[in-house]
Amino acid sequence: MVGGGGGGGKEALAVCSNKSLGIGITMWDIESGDHLLHIPTCASSPHGLTCLGNQCLAASQIHRQGSVAGGVIFFWPFNKVSSGRLLRTWCAHHKSLTCLSFSSDDSFLISGSEDGSIVVWPMIGLLDEADCWNSPSLLNFSSEHSASVTGILTTLSSSSSIFLSSSLDGTCKVWDLVTGKLLQNLAFLLPITASVLDPAEKMLFSGTADGRIFMSILDVGLVEDSSVVSEEEPIVLKGHK
Repeated sequence: MVGGGGGGGKEALAVCSNKSLGIGITMWDIESGDHLLHIPTCASSPHGLTCLGNQCLAASQIHRQGSVAGGVIFFWPFNKVSSGRLLRTWCAHHKSLTCLSFSSDDSFLISGSEDGSIVVWPMIGLLDEADCWNSPSLLNFSSEHSASVTGILTTLSSSSSIFLSSSLDGTCKVWDLVTGKLLQNLAFLLPITASVLDPAEKMLFSGTADGRIFMSILDVGLVEDSSVVSEEEPIVLKGHK
C-alpha cells in the first residue's frame, strides 16, 4: 500500500495492490473514502507500487503473458481522461520515421527509419515528464539494413523476446529485443514492402514490390552465425499483379 498526493490542493490517495492478477490495484480518496480507480489485471510485488508525484501510478509486474523477463513496469495516469496535450518530442532518427511498434508487453517502443536504422526505446524513459527536454535513453540501436525499414513485427511468445524487421534492401531480420543481437537474416530478390506473421508465429509472409509473397519458416535460435543468409528456399505465392 502506498499514499500519494495531499499537497498543492491535490487530493490524498491510498493505493493497494496484490500479487494476484485477479485482484489488481485499487485507489481510494483518503479523506472521503471514495473509490477512484481500479486496475484489474496488475500483479505487483509487495514493494513494487509507488506514486509519481500527483500525476501517475507506477507498478512492477510479477508476471504477465508475453512480458520480457518479468521485469516490466507499468504506468497509469490518475486522470484517465486524455487531454491531447503533447507530452514529449525528440529527434529519434537522422531521416524520416517509417514505422513504429510496441513490444508485446508495451514496455518498449521500436522505431524504424528511412535510413535503415532501428532503435529500441524503453517506455519508462519516454514517460519521464521531469526530463522531457532531453533526448530519452535508448536500449539498443541497429544500422544493419541498407535501405528504408518497411515494417516491424513484435511477437506474443513468452518464451523469447524477439522482433522482426523488413526492408527495401530485400531482407527480413529477426532481432533479440533486449540485447539487439541479430538472430536470423532472410534475403530475397526484391524489396520487401510488407510483412506479417501467422498466428502461431512460425511462418513469415513477406510481400514484395512486384506483388509476389514469400513464405519463410522462422528458425530463431537455430542459426549459429546470423551473418549467413538462410539458404532455405521460400514458398512463393503468385497472383497479385
